[in-house]
Amino acid sequence: MLPLMSTYCGYRSNLWNLNRLPPYWIIFAVTFGFFLKVACGFIPAFCFKVPCKDATALALMLAAKGIVELGTFATNADKQSTVTQEFTWAVIIVFIFAALVPILTRKLYDPSKTYAGYQKRTVLDSSINEGARMLACAHRQDDALSAIKLLQLSNPSTGSPLSVYGLYLEELVGGASPLLLNHQLGQRSSSDSGRWQPIIDVFNYFKTQSSKPTQVHVYTAISPSSLMHEDVCWVAFDNLVALIILPFHRKWNRKGKLISDSKDLRDFNTKVMNKAPCSVAILIDRDRGRNSSIIDESSTYSICVVFLGGKDDREALSIARRMKGWPSVFLTVIRLKETEDMITGWEGMMDDECLRDIKHPSNENGNVLYKEEIVRHGADTSALIGSILDENFDLICVGRHAQCDSPLIEGLSAWTDLPELGTTGDLLVSAEISKPISILVVQQQVIEK
Repeated sequence: MLPLMSTYCGYRSNLWNLNRLPPYWIIFAVTFGFFLKVACGFIPAFCFKVPCKDATALALMLAAKGIVELGTFATNADKQSTVTQEFTWAVIIVFIFAALVPILTRKLYDPSKTYAGYQKRTVLDSSINEGARMLACAHRQDDALSAIKLLQLSNPSTGSPLSVYGLYLEELVGGASPLLLNHQLGQRSSSDSGRWQPIIDVFNYFKTQSSKPTQVHVYTAISPSSLMHEDVCWVAFDNLVALIILPFHRKWNRKGKLISDSKDLRDFNTKVMNKAPCSVAILIDRDRGRNSSIIDESSTYSICVVFLGGKDDREALSIARRMKGWPSVFLTVIRLKETEDMITGWEGMMDDECLRDIKHPSNENGNVLYKEEIVRHGADTSALIGSILDENFDLICVGRHAQCDSPLIEGLSAWTDLPELGTTGDLLVSAEISKPISILVVQQQVIEK
């Protein structure tokens, strides 16, 4: 009923009859009442050690209703035969407050601060006993199938189990309320669930067919597209997820022809990467030939990691390292270096430490291959990636390198069409490429200092 009250007050107002400034008593009544309510909300919050900015935002949200003042003025106006200028000025002042307070609140309060991690939530830093916790997001059934293939390759074991959180995302249409359903608790919507049931069945089928220690939890989030990333971040934060897997916004058919390109999904992926409380990976699945079923363990799969150095590449390598435990998975790590000498500095030391078990594998099954390539600048890197695409890899893992100034990719950022994929990821999804190769672009958890 609040919009009707506001509309009624606006209808009763008469802007054309305003010929003088508002009376002081109206300004005093509205502003004093507003600031008194702000003070009543701010002081208790501040006494309970709420940060000043958050306490101010809370007080503004609690005080800037305006409906009480409008109701008072409307009641007095109904007792009079004509609309007075005082009533019109009161409505204008209340509407000005209602317009300014949301702007001030957005400046003071950032909802993404809720998901700020106080400890590292990455695959690289995940405890071996704890295993890996991964959140797979899906907008349609193809997205769920692509994520399941990647999760099955993650090689869960008794010593390092895998916890999968499947999240089906549906855009809210009409005047319905946003929903976040946990299907393990038996939560259901009153509306038709036929749209998300096939996706839930995909995750449940993965759980029943997995012979290795795997836990699967399925959620459904129904929210506006502009706020959909909040549901993803909240599920990841609440379940201590180490990696969020997002589907790419472009889709191809079996012949490699582009069939869909959603700007809304691209914006959604960008928001998640900017706000996520853990690492994020965008999965570009062009391998439509294997979408019909879960991965066959008797098949062989070739995985390549293009390693330029940096935290994003270390995270991508950590994901691929979990896959090399499969006897049927062959892992190739290609490290790009500017010179033959060892890279100096703390980042170089961390890169070498992360690559130690890849350079000198302890297993003897020969499914890990390490190579080093010397590149001088971005043009050499582009040519090398083109040669990698000519090989028969099923999956290529790369880091995003969102803020990297390495000479290995010098000059390539100016030609990047998709910044959310980084420089190397953008090269791998170029429009000229039509081979059925899946790409995983990884961004390690961004921790604000």
